[in-house]
Amino acid sequence: MRIAALVALTFASAARADVSDPPPKTTWSRLGTRIAYGLVPKDGYQSTESIGVSLDHPILGGWRLLGEYEYLWIGPRDGDQMDLGVAGLADSGHRVHAGMRRRLASKSFVFDHFGFWLDAEAGAGAMVVPKDMDTLWVPHGFLGMRFGMDLRFDKRIWEYEILLRGLVVPDGAGVLFGIGLVWGE
Repeated sequence: MRIAALVALTFASAARADVSDPPPKTTWSRLGTRIAYGLVPKDGYQSTESIGVSLDHPILGGWRLLGEYEYLWIGPRDGDQMDLGVAGLADSGHRVHAGMRRRLASKSFVFDHFGFWLDAEAGAGAMVVPKDMDTLWVPHGFLGMRFGMDLRFDKRIWEYEILLRGLVVPDGAGVLFGIGLVWGE
């Protein structure tokens, strides 16, 4: 609940954010990768660890359409089976996200080759985890913030980002924290 209030407050204050340095104009989609950790409310709270890929594409002004896929592990590891290799791992599954993101503030330095930025994002998705003879399917909505730095040379850009995202699922609210790298032209 606190995360949702923080995101709403950030959206409300966006009119006062310093966006004097517009984001670099790009018509090429950006590809990225990320590792993430989180908590989802399922049978209490379950921890998640994931690796993922993302693609975002400019659509209008500073708005970007995003799509993400994550391969994830959910729940505790089976401690009594740690010596059995894969049997000691938590249950694994998949998570997809689709949404939009918008640059709220950015500041460039060193002849526009280096900068810091802050983005807000919102969207929806689902988590699918095959478990025993059943399949766990959990839809979700999300609100999040990304902040980071970018390096620009010629027409190429590399963004190093930190992601904080609140997930709303039918059983309550969860959180996701990730570190990633996005690149494009």
